[in-house]
Amino acid sequence: MKKLILTGLVIVLTLAAFSQENYNVNMEIKTESARYPSGDLELHKYLFQNIKYTHEAIEAKVKGQLMISVDVEPDSTVSNITFFNSIGYGIDEQVKALIMPLKFAPKIMNGRVFKGDVMYNIVIQAH
Repeated sequence: MKKLILTGLVIVLTLAAFSQENYNVNMEIKTESARYPSGDLELHKYLFQNIKYTHEAIEAKVKGQLMISVDVEPDSTVSNITFFNSIGYGIDEQVKALIMPLKFAPKIMNGRVFKGDVMYNIVIQAH
């Protein structure tokens, strides 16, 4: 009797093991970082063409890179700009005034919009 029950149990368990379905679940997370919609090159071109250097900056022939972080809200507006280094001569304020009114593409994860940030190195050359 024990052998019959044990044999039946083995058969049932074997059938149960092979009857499992293979589900192909898409576990891929689609993410897009915050960015300027026209591209980084266009943003740099816009800044280069619109920065108004002070007379002092031109006389000092100021050169350098300005490293910034831009916080992009889900509604595409800029909420904060953090400067990691300062060049002075009012250039930081110029860059902030030029970037704040721009619209950026927010961060997207699995079709949902989130607050994100993007970092830029901006080349400064007063001429």
